[in-house]
Amino acid sequence: MGKTVKNQDDVVLATSENLDRLPSESAAFDFDGVKVNVDDAKVDALKKQIDEKRKELSKKVYAVSMDSSTLSMFKKYINEDAEWSSTESLGIIEINKSIQKAESDGVKDNTIYFGALTIEASHYFLSKGKGKGLDSAQNFIKVFKPIDIALSNVKEDNLVVNDLQKELNAAEQGLEMC
Repeated sequence: MGKTVKNQDDVVLATSENLDRLPSESAAFDFDGVKVNVDDAKVDALKKQIDEKRKELSKKVYAVSMDSSTLSMFKKYINEDAEWSSTESLGIIEINKSIQKAESDGVKDNTIYFGALTIEASHYFLSKGKGKGLDSAQNFIKVFKPIDIALSNVKEDNLVVNDLQKELNAAEQGLEMC
């Protein structure tokens, strides 16, 4: 079946970090008759793609369908009603900065623009919200729905990075994604 390892020092796990330190000059390994070839060029290309995509997404802004009155309701909720604890307060502060920027940029065609972190944090705090009565529920949905739709767009972009990361993990093990 396999070789008996007499000494723990005889075991070397192949990872992308130690390929250059392994005894073989190539990135081909033989595990009990199963040959594994790691394509270093593909691994490097995927790492570069992931880094570039993360940089792109960190700067990307997303359209949020919101008129001036809805933006005012959102601002009031964040400034007066959003519940937070401990370091969540940083999220409230950052959302408020984004709201102020949206106000100074102005609402154009019933649209404002937020970065991914602002959308994710806004959704989180809105999801914790509570209210009473029909008017409160309708106002809440006016604010929540556009943030929820924008969050769907953020998640789609994050899936691209997750898929690239899966492909990288497979490539580092000498596997191909199907």
